[in-house]
Amino acid sequence: EYKIFEGQKYLTAPVIIVQEQVLNGELLTANELSKYTAAWNGVPVTVPHPQDSQGNKISANASPDVLEKHQVGKVFNVFYDNENKQLKGEVWINEDKTKKVPNAESAVKKIKQNNKLDVSSGYFADSTKNSGYHNGARYNGKQHNLRPDHLALLPNSDWGKLIPAILPRPPSNIVMYCQLPFFPGFSSSSLRLHLD
Repeated sequence: EYKIFEGQKYLTAPVIIVQEQVLNGELLTANELSKYTAAWNGVPVTVPHPQDSQGNKISANASPDVLEKHQVGKVFNVFYDNENKQLKGEVWINEDKTKKVPNAESAVKKIKQNNKLDVSSGYFADSTKNSGYHNGARYNGKQHNLRPDHLALLPNSDWGKLIPAILPRPPSNIVMYCQLPFFPGFSSSSLRLHLD
């Protein structure tokens, strides 16, 4: 489906941003996901996760150059799905921008053909030491106070392991999480974006 934003046409599709789960050895709870859902509205949609020249994951908002190089749209209409313990919303993709970002057009093609497209959320979070098990997965910490940064489209993903993205010289308890979520019912830990 196409929608207009700031006078430009955007391809839109529903997306599961993240769900309650163990990420990078830390538990992200439904309670934390349900807080401040509106903060996700307007975050950049990137292809793929932004990186610096040394290959380190960085904030999508690190500079105008980073946004120019990676951003293809924004996330809007975010809400918390209490039944499935998932943060959901819509990706809004500016197809003109996808022509300037490597591999972005292949993401658009997958969306239009209703093919599998991997996504990964990038956010900052505080972490506290706490251990236990959640759905059979062990965790050694809990994530709190999520601060959204971006949602990455990963058209060439093969769903490797979870990728912690530590920013240069962060405070000791703040990490940027770039996670690859698992969604029951989808093969190879992926999800589909469906056009309405």
